[in-house]
Amino acid sequence: MRRNVSRLLIAATFALGIPRLAGAQTAPIPNDQVPIVETPPGLVPQPSPAPAPFPGAAPYPAPYAAPYFAPSPYFEPAPYAAPAPFPNCDVEGDKPPRGCHVEKKYRRGMIIAGSIVLGVMYTIAALSASAQDTDHSPSGWLYLPVAGPWIALGKLDSYDEAACDRQAGDKTCPSKSGARTGYTILGLGELTGFILATVGIAFPYTQFAPDAVANNGITVVPLYAGGVPSGFAVAGRF
Repeated sequence: MRRNVSRLLIAATFALGIPRLAGAQTAPIPNDQVPIVETPPGLVPQPSPAPAPFPGAAPYPAPYAAPYFAPSPYFEPAPYAAPAPFPNCDVEGDKPPRGCHVEKKYRRGMIIAGSIVLGVMYTIAALSASAQDTDHSPSGWLYLPVAGPWIALGKLDSYDEAACDRQAGDKTCPSKSGARTGYTILGLGELTGFILATVGIAFPYTQFAPDAVANNGITVVPLYAGGVPSGFAVAGRF
């Protein structure tokens, strides 16, 4: 009986003492009691080493590098053949310089100016003739370019204006004074344009011009990329 009571007392003592010990171990330590560890002078704290890679993980790939193609001795870049420069042909003399030839040129300014003047004056003459009575007046000669106004002007002396008015119908008859002035202006205009265009064609001038064969042509040049042929280029002058 006494042994059983002693065992119960011992068990109760252990049951009450274990929680107190656990609370004493887990209680926080005051800040003023935390030990301070000082680094010795001359020593620099080193960072902690990186963790080891996970077993079985693949390493990082190496940086990509463009492939290098060594120049091949069988494909050498061909030199670029530039077109020959144009020779200076703007010189005076009877003999053309090297690379130039004598070329005949028409006087384009006179041809264009004469054609415009002749065309405008003839258009006015033709419109005037279409609006007048050409059967009983000399206006029908206006359809003939250059010489027509002068022929009509010469026939005004025999022109009967009163007879033309009686037979004109829906057409108009020109008066002698107005027709004389109009025919003279049209004749002078058409004649001036005709003379300008004729002189521009009949009296060309000569000048020196570059030879077409010596300066024109096409050159095919190969292209290389890293010593390897990559295409062709076409160069020329026209």
